[in-house]
Amino acid sequence: MSQADLEAVRELVSLCLHFGGSRPPANKNSWDGIISLAVDQGVAPLLWLRLKEQPLPKPVSARLWAIYAHTLAHNQELKVEQEKILAALARQGIPAWPLKGTHLSETLYGDLGARQLVDIDVLIHPRDLEPVDCTLTDLGYTRTIRDTLVRLRRSHQLVYQKPNPSGSAFALDLHLRLLPYGLRDPLAERVWTRGMTRETLLLYLCVNQMTHRFAGLKYVCDLQAL
Repeated sequence: MSQADLEAVRELVSLCLHFGGSRPPANKNSWDGIISLAVDQGVAPLLWLRLKEQPLPKPVSARLWAIYAHTLAHNQELKVEQEKILAALARQGIPAWPLKGTHLSETLYGDLGARQLVDIDVLIHPRDLEPVDCTLTDLGYTRTIRDTLVRLRRSHQLVYQKPNPSGSAFALDLHLRLLPYGLRDPLAERVWTRGMTRETLLLYLCVNQMTHRFAGLKYVCDLQAL
């Protein structure tokens, strides 16, 4: 890692996590590395929310605003689609919990556009996989893995896709477990017996920080916000 890259990491962490009441750099040449890293780490829209009241260089402000606005529009689409899925499952009497995604953006930051999102994440109980699979099929989703549902009940998660009129496909990660390894899943059992309490959410975010190291800073920010 070059000295410039290292400095960008330090600046981004400091700005996103408010270390030492940090202020944005005045040097415009520093911003390309910071913004590029922020996009890679999934915190670019959050960076805009942190800095929008600060005196930023106009090109930097415009670029961060554009990223935030695009993220917000994308997340609004995901939220509408997620609500359709949860409502359809509720009509069938199937319990389901939203994970991460738009729910987490609003819960932790009070802003739908705060987190860069790719897909929809929903937790179900493995015993409900058959009716859930039928419901998702009725909603236009296609499961990407072809196997018997009995065998798939042992999966950690299944991916479903659905064409999106705007051009890109909706992707749904259907979680049957919260812990990726081991025979038991006490974390998911906590959800089914107690609901998604703040303590359980904290544990789940810690698990995500360990298993999704490619977007580590986003989950560090989530943990701090919680």
